[in-house]
Amino acid sequence: MLRKISELENVKTKLKKRFSIGYSTFLNWKEHVEIISRYGEYIHEIYFSPPFGKKFHTRVQTAYQFQSDEVKEIFWQVLKYSKENGIKLNLALNNHGMSKDDIKMAIEKTQSKIDIDEITTTLIHARTSSHLLGKKINISFNQGIDNTSELQGISPEIVATIIPGRSSIRNFKLFNNIISSGFKTKLLLNNGCSFFCHKCISGGCFKYNPDFILADWIKSLNMNQLYALQTIMPFELHEYGYIDNRDINYFKLSTRPSSFKYLNALLKSYIDNVNSEIVREYSPERGSIYHLWGRGNILPPGFSELKFDDIANFKRNVIWKDEIYRSFETSHE
Repeated sequence: MLRKISELENVKTKLKKRFSIGYSTFLNWKEHVEIISRYGEYIHEIYFSPPFGKKFHTRVQTAYQFQSDEVKEIFWQVLKYSKENGIKLNLALNNHGMSKDDIKMAIEKTQSKIDIDEITTTLIHARTSSHLLGKKINISFNQGIDNTSELQGISPEIVATIIPGRSSIRNFKLFNNIISSGFKTKLLLNNGCSFFCHKCISGGCFKYNPDFILADWIKSLNMNQLYALQTIMPFELHEYGYIDNRDINYFKLSTRPSSFKYLNALLKSYIDNVNSEIVREYSPERGSIYHLWGRGNILPPGFSELKFDDIANFKRNVIWKDEIYRSFETSHE
């Protein structure tokens, strides 16, 4: 027992300053402070969209909440408090439809309030980056960089970090190619996106991509198997080489919007390797825990039907026993 505790503590040391979490307007000031108090040593950065109007937000509710002076005041206070506690700030400007002028204004206006460290944006803005004012750039996962060929034309002199997601969540070959190309990697752990998607700008989630290498096979999967395929659960993070892999720098968590209870349970689950038992921390409804590790729109309607043992068995005995899940690259033809 003591040996297991010691091993977990050793692993947790390797997770320090590796998580990227999104700012949630659903937490109050005390809850934000509590999250930083509990998990600050593990949080590398907080990413956020600026409170400058709905064009900067994909979530209408968040834009509406930011109309409140009190919500905006807490927002700036939390960013300042985060910086004071060694947490970096990443300004998310990856909403499609923003102009260069919109982005330049957002950066300058945010900078007048707080010093930001990096910017997450789209490829088109990264490639014409003079308006990004010299900030390090992250390429958003919604750009669909799940193929080595997608790295062509992206300069590591402009872009610092690539964020893989969707069908790339186990693609260790791609992670290595990203690092070898001069970028850092920030793996999105818990979005639970459909593997059929390759760009979020395609007109909606799970738009069928018949050229995807596993397309026909995926169509035959049941809900437990789909969830197993599209998610990385805590035991996978701890047991299948993610933490020690030098080709993965950071782990991004989808947490916008989220409650204190959700964010606390999510961080605890991944850091402490707590799986189905997290129900005690999060919710008396066992089905709701699956939302922690899969926030995509296609899966939640079936959460109440999911069975943890079936999911875990499919992950261990099918997904992690076939090399294809750690090497294939999708086709965008």
